Amino acid sequence: MRGFVTERVMPSKLTFDANSIFDFDKQTSVAENYFCDFDFFGGLTIHCYQTYRSFR
Repeated sequence: MRGFVTERVMPSKLTFDANSIFDFDKQTSVAENYFCDFDFFGGLTIHCYQTYRSFR
């Protein structure tokens, strides 16, 4: 019998609730810069855009 042991579980979602809007913008910029060279990358989405805009 073969198998593997999971040592780490990824969270089901990523949240920036405890971070500032500047931290959020920095992290999204890092992600966009990394993925922009991949043909399959179409951009990022923000789940609750109205809330995001209220911080601007």
